Amino acid sequence: MSTPRSNSGGKRWPLVLAIPFGVVALCGGASAADAVSSRPLKAALILRLVDFVVWPTDGQAATFPVCIVADEPLAEAVRQSALILKASRAKVEVRRHTTLRTATGCRLLYIGEYDEHLLRSFLAAHRREPILTVGETDEFLDAGGVLRIRVENGRVNIDLRLAAAAAAKLQISSRLARLANIVDQEAGGGPK
Repeated sequence: MSTPRSNSGGKRWPLVLAIPFGVVALCGGASAADAVSSRPLKAALILRLVDFVVWPTDGQAATFPVCIVADEPLAEAVRQSALILKASRAKVEVRRHTTLRTATGCRLLYIGEYDEHLLRSFLAAHRREPILTVGETDEFLDAGGVLRIRVENGRVNIDLRLAAAAAAKLQISSRLARLANIVDQEAGGGPK
């Protein structure tokens, strides 16, 4: 199994954890290099995150809502990945949204390119709700997001704000915390 290696202070997500066998099939005729940097990789990772986070309301619903805002192609890739991959949780329900205003009832919320002012306002208003907020823009974590996905040179990098996760009452698995670049430390210590 591959191990994480440093990359500009961060750690790389091992491909073995990020892409279970079969996800590459989503890429159709794309080359291996294209597959590593494409939406199917992010889609598979988003679905895998479900297994590395504990929500305070776990076990209370028959479906697990994953909402994708402002990235229709990614929403479709997540929907296709959900058909192949099985999360250990309840059935994943992928919801597409064009605005943050309509994204309600989400447990995992991926936010694509979005107006920074609106993003900051939304994340501030919902920071104490048990929502794993995920994005990939440079300002996402500074705006209050929990986790940022970066694909660089065919490698997936995860940046994690433990303080934002704690405010949302989310328990991040120690396996994910070890693989992520921790942007801050939770009050009273490091990752759990």
